Amino acid sequence: MGKRLCAEGEAELINSMLHPENPTIRVYPINEEKILYLRKKYHLGKLKLVGI
Repeated sequence: MGKRLCAEGEAELINSMLHPENPTIRVYPINEEKILYLRKKYHLGKLKLVGI
């Protein structure tokens, strides 16, 4: 077993992120809501949403 598995347990490995979150590539919350709405309602993909 690996050191991390022994020290923190299996649940910690499952819930851990592979890399830290980069705030410079985050979308503003209001824009995120709009994107999710358009994807759900109109089934728009990434390439269609880029032009909006």
